[in-house]
Amino acid sequence: MGTLGQDLRYALRNLGKTPGFAIVAMITLALGIGASTAIFSVIDNILMEPFPYPDAQRFMSVLIHDTERSEPGGRAGFSGPEFLDYVEQNHVFDRVIANDNLDVLYRSGEGTERFNGNFVTPGTFEFLGMPALLGRVMQPADYEPGAPPVFVLRYKVWVKQFGADPGIVNKTFALNGTPRTLIGIMPPRFGWGDADMWIPAKPSKAVTNSAYAGAFPQFWFLLGHLKPGVSMKEAQSDLTVVAQRLATVYPKDYPKHFSVQVESLTNLVVGRFRTTLFIVLAAVGLLLLIGCGNVANLAAGKSDDAGKGVCHPVGAGGEPMEIDPAASGGEHDAGDRRSRGGHAAGVGRTEVSGGIDAAADYPGRGGDKAEYAGAAVHAVRSGDHAAGVRAGASAEGGAEGLERTAAGQRQGG
Repeated sequence: MGTLGQDLRYALRNLGKTPGFAIVAMITLALGIGASTAIFSVIDNILMEPFPYPDAQRFMSVLIHDTERSEPGGRAGFSGPEFLDYVEQNHVFDRVIANDNLDVLYRSGEGTERFNGNFVTPGTFEFLGMPALLGRVMQPADYEPGAPPVFVLRYKVWVKQFGADPGIVNKTFALNGTPRTLIGIMPPRFGWGDADMWIPAKPSKAVTNSAYAGAFPQFWFLLGHLKPGVSMKEAQSDLTVVAQRLATVYPKDYPKHFSVQVESLTNLVVGRFRTTLFIVLAAVGLLLLIGCGNVANLAAGKSDDAGKGVCHPVGAGGEPMEIDPAASGGEHDAGDRRSRGGHAAGVGRTEVSGGIDAAADYPGRGGDKAEYAGAAVHAVRSGDHAAGVRAGASAEGGAEGLERTAAGQRQGG
């Protein structure tokens, strides 16, 4: 942790010295990271966990596909008797539910409002595994003919239309001209069938199965939960046998040539967006990569600029001192310091850094030369009587150089 703290302080100091670079780097990285986080959150909620229901990956729908047509998909709605036959004759689902859409007109003192309603079959809320947020969900008795009319409301409708007032539970509302009692409010993520409210209904074997007099016959969207150990391929084979049998019972509802498709609820709802979302994720990931590359290039350019700021050694009188390039490659004692009469080898303080052996001759005030090993030489003016030149390229020469420096200082004193 101590090293981490030192690294952070060092980084902050460097960024403070170049605020323009720091701002550009932070904005670049923030854009890339923010976009990547946003699109990943979308993919996680839409593709990875699109539903809040337990074990939702095993929820399957059944479609009757006309093989003489090229378009994908097929018929997913079944009449009441047909739906009940699938429930009774299949061997791959351990529980099955269905729903059917209807328009709901709510009449109040302020006028009439339209809502998207769903008829739901017995066991729907148990199948989906979510209890009510307020009140209760429907019980088996609520689905029976002659039971008191009830309904369950969606959370967002409760908040938007009724101001999240918990007092509306157990109150009666006129829906499609029928007084119905609100018995429960569902949690925020519950949105089965994308409905605003759910009304109990029970399919029957009657050929004409309408919700109320004068309405169109109901067609139910079937949703089954696969038994443990049953694959989609096995389910498709079993349901194909059932469908071929039912095609002889309901010939008008089946094309001459058809196949049965078993499709997961996840793929049915978000499958068409899958490719698009992954393309967007790849594009955003590339954007983040480009942003990181740009910051790396800026940092490299900043390092190059800093490397060019090398100071020249300063001799007596403030005149620049020349470095003899021909002296490189010779054998010299790193860290060697020579002074005569207490005078430093150079008025300025010279630092030698690097690991490549090279030598430079600096004419001192007394005419002597100081020879040093190192790859680069830096000088900082420090006064008329500096301690001399300091070298740090070699550990061995450094120790000896320190002893000679101390001796030179005593003579100068």
